[in-house]
Order: sequence, then C-alpha cells, then structure tokens
Amino acid sequence: MRKKRALVAIAAAVIGLIAWWPVETRFGINYEWSSRTIHLYEKAIDFVSRDLQTRRLVADVAGAAATDERRVLAFFDWARAHVRPVPDGFPVIDDHVFHIIVRGYGAPDQRTEAFALLASYADMPATAMQLTSPSGTAQIVVAFVEIGDRIHAFDVVNGFVFRRGDGTLADVDELRADPSLIRSAARGLEIAGVPYESFYVSAADVRPHFARMAMQKPWQRLKTEARKLVTDARRR
Repeated sequence: MRKKRALVAIAAAVIGLIAWWPVETRFGINYEWSSRTIHLYEKAIDFVSRDLQTRRLVADVAGAAATDERRVLAFFDWARAHVRPVPDGFPVIDDHVFHIIVRGYGAPDQRTEAFALLASYADMPATAMQLTSPSGTAQIVVAFVEIGDRIHAFDVVNGFVFRRGDGTLADVDELRADPSLIRSAARGLEIAGVPYESFYVSAADVRPHFARMAMQKPWQRLKTEARKLVTDARRR
C-alpha cells in the first residue's frame, strides 16, 4: 500500500511539474511581435477550448448543407459577414486564427485564414496564400481549398467565388486555362493598376500547403510534435 501511495505521489508530482512548466507564446500588435510566458496547462486548456469552439461553429455554420460545395460556400458567406476589415483606429492583432473570428475583424490575410480554418475543420484542406502580379508590384490574398481531388480558389477580401458556366465551382486548373472565368467574377477589377486575373498567371506553379490550418487541431499538432521529437532524437 505504501509503495502504491508513493507511486501515486510521484506521478502527481510529475504531472504537476509538467503542467506548471513555463512555455512561451507569441503575439503581434500592428506587426510588432512580442512574447510572454505562461504555464503549459494554460496553453493546453486554451488549445482544447479553441478546438471545441471551432468545431461547434463549423457545425452551426454548415447547418444542413449536404455537400462540401454547399458547406464551403456557407463558410465563405459567414466569414465575409462576420470577419470584417480592420476598423479605422483599431490595432491589427496577430495571434490565433480563432481569436480573429472572435474579434470579428482582421487584415486581409487574417480574414482569409478565418475562412480557411472553417473549411479545414470541415475536412476540406485549406490555406491562405499571397499571389503576386507578374511584375511583382502588387499582391492579393486568396484561400485555396481542396474539395475531393480538386483545388478551388476563393477571394474572401473581394468576395469572389469562381464558377463554371453551369454555376458549379471552377478549380484552379480551369481558371488558369480559361482566365475569362476569373474576369467574369472580378467584373473588371484592377489592383494597383493590374488586371485582377493577372495575379493567377503568376500562380501557375503554386502548390498550396495545408499544414498551417491542420496544425490548429490538437490531434494533428500532437502527431506533428511527436514526429519532431523522434526526428530530433535520431539526429543526436
């Protein structure tokens, strides 16, 4: 009995030590980065809480949508309506993507990531990427979402969804092959004097990576961190 109690006490002490282990968290305000130290248990609780809230939000927004295409369009409309541009005089705060949703505003890349997070949690790999004009003088931010075996582009900032003639979503290969699909959605928009469709010409060799949004999920993060620990251990 004493041995069992001793083992329980040791286990409790180890768990307590791990829980109170200091870890660093980073955040940015108006593009100036800072960090602060918190306990590991605080970071873990925040992580799980964000995950649960994101899953609930995704379920609520998707509603009864029966297909991935309908779900992704529901997320697009919701992000457009609920994550607005940064109000005049408000700071740009860069922390967790879910906090952007809670605040209800963000910079162009943040608004796009908010949409990508919802799609990712609905099992549609997604990310936000910058596309640069052929001359390199201007940029736009676009979300790429994988639905089935096809990747689709969504411009949350400008409100553009790209469709075929029959109204279904066009994938990025179709957009590159037929820029008129982009022009139809953009309705003559120019960014810094550059026709909107020109940004997609420079994206011909772009292959989106979906790891950033996937890493917002606890299980995916644990697997990634475990692989990293194993890899680091083998290198030593």
